[in-house]
Amino acid sequence: MENASSGHKRGTMKRFSIERAKLRGLGRGMGNLGKWGSKPAVGQWKRKTKNIKKTNLMWTCTVCKKSTIQKKGHRIGKISFEDKTKKEDKTKKKGEGE
Repeated sequence: MENASSGHKRGTMKRFSIERAKLRGLGRGMGNLGKWGSKPAVGQWKRKTKNIKKTNLMWTCTVCKKSTIQKKGHRIGKISFEDKTKKEDKTKKKGEGE
């Protein structure tokens, strides 16, 4: 057995659908059609191009507690920070074993 097509698209008769409104006579005829008359502003129906934000980093010295802010932001998707002291400890351990 196969499902028979009902003849209309899914969700067309939901409460605020355009198809249902047209059947009720909204958005038809001449003159100011209000909500059904035209597309929204260009900015709303175009895709936004920049989805990665610029970085805004601040460094704080552990000794003197002075802070510096990044001069220029860069568009980066992912940032990872590593502690220098941990890196140095790992390199020393590798050198001792040889």
